[in-house]
This record gives sequence, C-alpha cells and structure tokens, in this order.
Amino acid sequence: MNERKNSMRALSIAILATTILVSHQGGSIADSGQGTVAADTGSEYGHNCDGKDGAVGPNGKYGTNRRDGGNCTRSDRGPVTVTPVLKTTRTVSGQPIELPKTPELNVAIYKIEPGAELKVHEHPFPRYAYVISGDIEVTNLDTGKTRNFKEGDFIVEAVKQRHKGKNAGEKPTILLVMDQAPAGEKNVISK
Repeated sequence: MNERKNSMRALSIAILATTILVSHQGGSIADSGQGTVAADTGSEYGHNCDGKDGAVGPNGKYGTNRRDGGNCTRSDRGPVTVTPVLKTTRTVSGQPIELPKTPELNVAIYKIEPGAELKVHEHPFPRYAYVISGDIEVTNLDTGKTRNFKEGDFIVEAVKQRHKGKNAGEKPTILLVMDQAPAGEKNVISK
C-alpha cells in the first residue's frame, strides 16, 4: 500500500513538475502576479482561496486570493488547486538554466537507501529532482558547498559541475528525477 501511495504521489508530482517545466518554456501556466502560479481556468479567482498555502491577496490579507481583492469564501474554491513548489531561472549553484534546443524529457524515480552514496558526477544538461521522502545531502566539489534537501524540496541541479550525494538519514530517500537533454544523450557523466 505504501509503494502504491508513493507511486501515486510521484505521478502527481511528475505532472506538477512537468507543468513547471512547460511554463519555463513558455507554456500555458501563468504567474498570477501575487507570487503564486495559477492554472488559467478562466475563473476570476486566483489559484487558491483556502489560504492554506499562505497566499496573500491584493488587499494584503492572508487567505484572500481573489483577483477582485475580495475575501475568499468556501464557494470561491475551484476544482483545481495549484501549490507552487519552485520558480527560478537558476540552478542550486547560481547558474542560469539553459535548455537544449529540442530537449527530451526523461523522468525516473530514485530510491537511495540509508548510508548509500551517489558517486561524483556531473550533468551536461538540466536535471531537476523533487524529494518525495527522506532527505539528501549534496556536495558540490567545484564550489565547495554542501546543501541538505528534505522532503518537499525541488532541486535544480548544477550543470557541468562535479557533485555527489548521500543519504545520511535513517530512512530511504525517494527522488523524482527529471532530465532535459537532447534525445539519446546521457545526462550523467561519472567523474
């Protein structure tokens, strides 16, 4: 049952992540102008009127996200809620994200057992990872910085910089990993 739950969660996250990637390439997801990302459903309301995501409406009140500035009510909630995870133009090491001209999207789920380490490697093209569960410690050997990512974090990995990762926790780390590389090209180069 737990694996089924993780699979369903991973599928949901893959859809969300693909939406984020599509919007990065000029797709149909739009910034609502209030620091949130909203699906364009044709509604007069923003993406979320329940206030649980910390949305602040134009009148500055928590939990108000109607485009007309009014307070949200139960009847204002639409059938779709989009909770932003990340909006950036840069990798974790500050590099600008540069997509290949015609990228192929490859998505995989990584399960990293406690104590396991990912060998030193680099990515010639953009790679994104969403931490479904657990946590991962990533050390960038080129910058000398180490960062810890936990459940719910979205990582825009460094490009052409040597790095390694390890699960220093007590439970498996599960990552949803997405590569955008030219068709047929590898995006992991061991060093």
